Amino acid sequence: MKSYEPTDSMRRNQLSFTPGGSTIKVVYETHEVVYTRVKYPNAYIKKILTDVQPEAIWVNDQLTHIKKDGTITKL
Repeated sequence: MKSYEPTDSMRRNQLSFTPGGSTIKVVYETHEVVYTRVKYPNAYIKKILTDVQPEAIWVNDQLTHIKKDGTITKL
């Protein structure tokens, strides 16, 4: 599966440039996107879920959301 990590030049939030935070991996059918230095992971995930329905979401290597019966569910 292809993995993609946005570069610093793509970041829009100034907090993303400071060290620390969480790593969120969003898994889709054909690829995954890894977001690093996320300071507010719950808010970030909430925003992701308003736009798309991924297959799964991992936060700091722990599975937190998974798609079941066509709906993403928080574990």
